[in-house]
Parts: sequence; C-alpha cells; structure tokens
Amino acid sequence: MAKTKSPKIPADLCYNYPLEWYTDANNVPNQQSQSEIIQWFSTGPGARLFAPIEILNLLYKQVDFVSQNIYDGDKVESHLTDLPLTDLQKHVLFGLILKKFGGYPIHLAEREQEKTIKRVEQLFLSGEKDSPEREFCKTDMDTRKEFMKLGLAFTTSIRTGIDVREILAEMDETTAEPVYRNFEDLFDDAALKGGVGPFHPQSRYLIERTRYNFTFNTWLIDHKGWPHGDEVAYRQFLNRLTFVEYLKYEKDQVALNNKLLAADKQRWTVGDTDVQAPDTETEDDKSVLVRKHLSKFIDLFNSGEELNRAITIITEFLNIAKVTKTKQIFVKNGSKRKFAYAFSQIWKETSNEAIPLKYLKLCKNSFSIFAKEDIDEKNYKSSNLYKYFITKT
Repeated sequence: MAKTKSPKIPADLCYNYPLEWYTDANNVPNQQSQSEIIQWFSTGPGARLFAPIEILNLLYKQVDFVSQNIYDGDKVESHLTDLPLTDLQKHVLFGLILKKFGGYPIHLAEREQEKTIKRVEQLFLSGEKDSPEREFCKTDMDTRKEFMKLGLAFTTSIRTGIDVREILAEMDETTAEPVYRNFEDLFDDAALKGGVGPFHPQSRYLIERTRYNFTFNTWLIDHKGWPHGDEVAYRQFLNRLTFVEYLKYEKDQVALNNKLLAADKQRWTVGDTDVQAPDTETEDDKSVLVRKHLSKFIDLFNSGEELNRAITIITEFLNIAKVTKTKQIFVKNGSKRKFAYAFSQIWKETSNEAIPLKYLKLCKNSFSIFAKEDIDEKNYKSSNLYKYFITKT
C-alpha cells in the first residue's frame, strides 16, 4: 500500500530507538502484539501513513506520556488533541494507544485510570469513521474473557476459601483446551493419546515423565520467561498447545544434534584409498563447523531460518572471503561476549592468521547485537568488539 505524503513528525514527539529495540523481548515482552503492529505498518493499511519505526517511536513516547499522567485526564486529552499531526495521523495514533492499553472498548481494573483512557477512546471514535484501525485496535475478546475468568476465580477463592486451582479446573472443563492441575496429569494425558511414548515397563515410564518434567520446565524458563517457583504463572503453561510447542522444539533439537554428530563422525571416517590431510576442509566441513558453534546460541535468533542465514554468511566468508550484503539478522541481547567469542573460535579453527578487520566488520554489519560497536579501522584491535572476540568469558 502506497504511503501518502504526510508532514514530517517533529522529533521531540518521538523516541529515537532502532527497530531492533522494539523487537527485543527484554524491552517489549509482548512480542505478538509488536509483530502485529510492525506487519500492519510494513505491508498492511498502516503503511499509508507511517513506516514501522516512525509509528513505534511516536507511539511509545506518547504512551509513556499517557502512563505518566494517567490520573490527569484533562492534561492527557489536551496534549493529544494539540499534537502537530494531521487528523488521520492522530486517529491512528489514538487507536494504537488504546491497543497498548488492551484495545477498545476500554476496560481497566482501576477506575480512575479507566476514566483517562476512556477519553482517549472518545477521541479515537470521533475520528475517521471507516478506518481499518477501528477493527485493528479492538480488544481481543478471547484475552478479555480469560482475564474475566481469572478474576472471577480468584474472587470466589478469596470469599469461600476454595483453592483457586480447583475453581479454575472446573471452569476449564467447559473449554476446548483444558488446563491441567499439574505436569503429571498433562504428561499422562499426552501419553494416553499418543503424544509421547510408549514407554515400558512402568519404571521406564516414571523416569521419562520426570525427565520430561525437568526439560519442559527449563524450556519454559528459557523460552517463555517463566519465573521458576511461580506456581500461578506455571499453571497457565499446563495445556496441550504449549506442550506440543515444547515437543516440537525438542524434536528439532534432537534432529540438529543428530546432524552434527553424523557430520562429526564423517570427518573421522577414512576412505579405502584416500586419506584427507588434516589441515584441509571442504566447504561442507566449514559449514558444519560454523553450525556447531552458532547452534549453541539458537535461542538468541528469532527462528531456525535466521540461524541458517547466519551460518551461510559466515561460511561464504570463510570459503571465498565473500562479504554477503544481506538484511541484518536480529540477535537478542544478553550474551554478546560469548556470542562474539564463538566467532573468534570459528576463525581460529579455519585459519592460522589473526582475526582480520574484514571479518570483524562482517560480523558487526550482519548481526544486530554488534551494530552499535564502533571500529576504528586504523586501529581495529583496540575496539571493544575485537576484545570481545578474543576474550573467553
């Protein structure tokens, strides 16, 4: 969809973060909603007004203002109506603010906060009558129903003393996707219906159930942000869909490990006539080597496809010193030094030379986690990035 010519947004209305900041779950935990917004303004109707980074920087600055003044409805309404934007730009912005507060019709737990956001809702609804944002910014009713169910369950528990888990279990019996009381019940149902197993004898079954419990819990910590020990939060993951997602992850990990083991075994296999010199490697060998090091960081990539792109970029450079010009790969923050050191290990295992500037620049330009690192080309070995590469942590 073509973008209409709109006046430039004043810089003081916006933040100045890169797109990668908004796609980092450490900064914005609700990445599902974030992906919807980015898609809407990339290829959807929102592209007629804003690029994704434009609306995100504008939106988050204004959401912060609303949050900081949420008990002063007059101030919020006056500020938003006076923004130097076109009527359509304001309409879209107001809708997205509502979306960040759960969508409209607005329903917040605290009444005074709700009064202020209701005023934003009125501004939005008084705008463009047939805009696509009227549908896009609506409340997800399934989410609202879930919050309603939890609220009723906890209120009943407080009033009656009945365990909230028992109340929720009874309520969940009417839903298509039951939430189980504990992991053992979830696993037993999965085994009964062929999702795992079969495991024989019974002692083997009990061992496997314990192993699955441990690996499922660690997966929740690493991939779902579950705070270990929070039983209330844990229970929301005890459902079929989450467990199937975990099983798929485990299957992919097993397949990856088997591939690496097979490739490693192949490198030790001696043919009947030809013995390959130990200091020569085929292109496949280098690809396997790169995969061995980078697959340890699979959780930092958005997908297995992104990991494979990274492997291709580095392998091509190792084979023919080719710098592939490609879209930067997003890598989550948190393990920058370890991630950098992996690239130095890849280089050391394929070359006897010092890490070259060209390789350092390739990594900086290819991976978002290194994008902000400065490199003085005349003295690149003094850069922090080079130090990260050569320092084991």
